Amino acid sequence: MGRRLISVIALIVSVALAFGTISAFSWVPSTLLAPFLDYQHIERADDGFALGIPPDWEYVVAADAHPDEWWDHDKVDDTEEFHEDFVDTGGLLMARRASPLGALESCFVFDESSLAAKPPRWTKLKDAKRDVVIAYEDDPEVIDLETTYMDLPAGRVLCVDRMDTDGWDDRSYYFKEGRSWFSLQCGTHVAPEDRWLSIAETFEFLPDEA
Repeated sequence: MGRRLISVIALIVSVALAFGTISAFSWVPSTLLAPFLDYQHIERADDGFALGIPPDWEYVVAADAHPDEWWDHDKVDDTEEFHEDFVDTGGLLMARRASPLGALESCFVFDESSLAAKPPRWTKLKDAKRDVVIAYEDDPEVIDLETTYMDLPAGRVLCVDRMDTDGWDDRSYYFKEGRSWFSLQCGTHVAPEDRWLSIAETFEFLPDEA
């Protein structure tokens, strides 16, 4: 499981670096604007979750996005293969925005249920914490790692804060309900003050319609 997590972590960083040029928006921490923003509400009944993102973000559903419309060809040799890898590791949703100076800020939603079901299984948040910490401790690029728990509208979550040697700063929120596990993984080189809490607070589990 540790190797699988390392692969997913490496993919997330690669995804962030692979974003192409996008529209420039004024960069203001979401925590300051959240009460006034009309968030984009994304419902993915088939995937079992809903999420709200600020109006100055753009997003695509991974299963629907055409690789050539999303990935930067200068940084990814095979966009189709790269996109398939993202989906194969549980990638469901990609969202991003950039400042006028080009600072990238990105968030991804992953379905972690398959990973959680692999031995040793995740039955509690502390199980996810154990494996995530092990995976990050094996990564020489990680220079700082902190974990904590938080109560959000979707329930109690695990928060993992990480800083890489290149200054990439990210936070992952791990959500659990029954056997369903999701992660919201956000990162940038200049993290907002609330560390994407205003987005994480909008996460919802949706009932299985099957």
